[in-house]
Amino acid sequence: MAAQQEWVYGSLSRQGNTIQARYAVVNRYGGSSDGPFASLNIGLHVGDNRDIVLTNRKVVQRELGLDTLVFARQTHGTEMLVIGAEDLAACADDLGGESGCDALLTTLPAVGLAVQHADCQAVLLHDYRHRAVAAVHCGWRGSVQNILAAAVNRMGVEYKTDLSTIKKSCRTLFSAI
Repeated sequence: MAAQQEWVYGSLSRQGNTIQARYAVVNRYGGSSDGPFASLNIGLHVGDNRDIVLTNRKVVQRELGLDTLVFARQTHGTEMLVIGAEDLAACADDLGGESGCDALLTTLPAVGLAVQHADCQAVLLHDYRHRAVAAVHCGWRGSVQNILAAAVNRMGVEYKTDLSTIKKSCRTLFSAI
């Protein structure tokens, strides 16, 4: 039996029947990449064909009903990038420049923030009062440097977030022994 696209969907917070923040976890099936990248590779950093990766990213964006899907050049550090409307034109590429970043923050509706991870954690934060979200890549280096606390603090600076208004989701890793 061939592997199938099985995505996990959820919501971080609701107000009545309205979902304020949602997330999806995608697997590697349902895209156009071949060979070792088959099939839904969304990483520009692994040597796959750039045009195919961008096509795969559009598959995810369409499936999630987003206007824009933002990726960062993750570096296992603590740099963060606040995404404003002026940043959306550059979103075909991984954002963060040469230094990269491991947390993306925004208040823009219909903009998805992507975290790619294998043996790291992906943590999503939602400030339901100020409608702000952060997607944080928690590699071991960023975790040791407390990137989560730094992301919450940055949300406080940018959006007046405080801990009492944050909902979170952590993508757990599983391992077979």
